[in-house]
Amino acid sequence: MRCGPADGRPAERITVLDILEAVEGSASPFRCQEIRRRGTGAIAPDQCPGLCGFASVMADAHEAWRESFRSTTVQDVVGRLPSEVRERNARILAQAARARGTATG
Repeated sequence: MRCGPADGRPAERITVLDILEAVEGSASPFRCQEIRRRGTGAIAPDQCPGLCGFASVMADAHEAWRESFRSTTVQDVVGRLPSEVRERNARILAQAARARGTATG
């Protein structure tokens, strides 16, 4: 997936989730190790239907941060930068666009 000026979308329409999925994919970073089936207190696989309590909580957390990233745009992130940084970056981008012979939006 391409994001940003290359795909024609303005910063207010590109979410942090778009970027995360383009770079990292959409898989959960949590990998269940099935600790309930190992060690002294291990239980039999047939007693482990579905997700364990930890995996369930991690799945909920994964969806919560994905929703946060889905509702945050690149423009929101840029808006958090100090104004001096935003102004400097706008100048740099304008200079680069002029050097390429294109206009900035």
